[in-house]
Amino acid sequence: GVKKGSVSPLALMNDKVRQEVKFCIDKTLMDAPSMNIHPLRNDLTTNITPSQLTLYLEHVEHKPTILDLSTLAQDASTATTTSAKAPKATKSTPTVDAKVSSEEQQDGANKNLKKETMLGLSVKKDEDFANWYTQAITLSEMIDYSDISGCYVLRPWSY
Repeated sequence: GVKKGSVSPLALMNDKVRQEVKFCIDKTLMDAPSMNIHPLRNDLTTNITPSQLTLYLEHVEHKPTILDLSTLAQDASTATTTSAKAPKATKSTPTVDAKVSSEEQQDGANKNLKKETMLGLSVKKDEDFANWYTQAITLSEMIDYSDISGCYVLRPWSY
């Protein structure tokens, strides 16, 4: 088996008999001169070439599905702009009351608070990268902030 957080293409050796995993990889990675992967441990990294990865995949009898994710991103942005006029379907997600400052609580203004979901990012990457990145790494539990100003704690999923 593979420890949680340590999944890599090399883990396919554990699926040689049952063939339950379909291995997909981005075309950009396969076109690169080399790539870094975890060798079944997330505290180590190794560098291999796409041809070495292909030989390994043949050895463990997994044919890779190569996806061009750059075209998917372009298609998604096109779909977003063309469907902007159409009303979006709403999902039923758990909500919590937005946080209110003590002044607003004293004024009784919390009655008119808008509900917000706590399941995802609240800003878009293209609009506010700094806040998006901060939310991405904290909500994915990659880091925690320390009591010491400017310091943070790397959690197991961050390496």
